[in-house]
Amino acid sequence: ASSIFHHRRLLVYAEQTVLRHGSDIYRIKERYDVAINSIEEEHEEETASFMQDRAMANERAGLYFLSKDRPDMAGPYLRRGYELYETWGATAKCQLLWNNYSEFLRS
Repeated sequence: ASSIFHHRRLLVYAEQTVLRHGSDIYRIKERYDVAINSIEEEHEEETASFMQDRAMANERAGLYFLSKDRPDMAGPYLRRGYELYETWGATAKCQLLWNNYSEFLRS
């Protein structure tokens, strides 16, 4: 059961790293990437079940990089989050992201 939530602990760890080391963008990028990759690696058989977690992790990473004025780093995460939310069927969330971040969602 603990492995089911391992990726969520890693995402919380990434968020804690933002709070503790907010200006260390490369350390924080690594933490978000570890969390995102763990979802894909640990749950590849059941990716649909964890799609919302993958979407949220990408969105959080993108929003962090926007807060640090790094749209070059934010764009790929926001686009991936948007795609995952769309695949998951979260249309209201997609609309919210599009309304607020459409310039980063265009390829």
